[in-house]
Amino acid sequence: MTKISEEMINNLEAKFFFEDLTSKYCRGLDRIDEYLLRSVFWQDAEVDIGIFSGSIVDFIPFIIETLNSSIRSSHSVSNFLFEIDNNFAVGEIYVHGVSSFFNEENVEIDGHVGGRYLTQYEKREEEWRMTKLRFIMDWNMNIESSALWNQGFCIGVRGEGDLSYSSLKSR
Repeated sequence: MTKISEEMINNLEAKFFFEDLTSKYCRGLDRIDEYLLRSVFWQDAEVDIGIFSGSIVDFIPFIIETLNSSIRSSHSVSNFLFEIDNNFAVGEIYVHGVSSFFNEENVEIDGHVGGRYLTQYEKREEEWRMTKLRFIMDWNMNIESSALWNQGFCIGVRGEGDLSYSSLKSR
């Protein structure tokens, strides 16, 4: 039987934090929550998502403006793979994103994208945060929306007006 070492426990704990940071990043995008987006990165972090490459300081206003030009978005993550070396780590996380927007003919389009986040993390003063996030696109497609919004569902909204903010204590 394998003995569980302190290093194994620390790595499991770190992986939990990495998954949590990624979920908070995606929630920050979908709810357009500036505070939440800033909270997952160190102030000197770098971001490269293809349509933007630069500092986290410049990324936040860019992505908020970009997201505000769309109708809605939803990001889902899976297949987490992490390698940890003391206070540094790297990860590969699969992501599927959907964003609805109006095209040039004013037709609502659902844009789907699949890819991976390549992430770097650093632990400073006992706290893990991202130091680098890069998006690698593996596929995408745009199709005319067939969404039905009048079927009695509770519809999510961007910002703190979303019902999740009243049920979750942490951002």
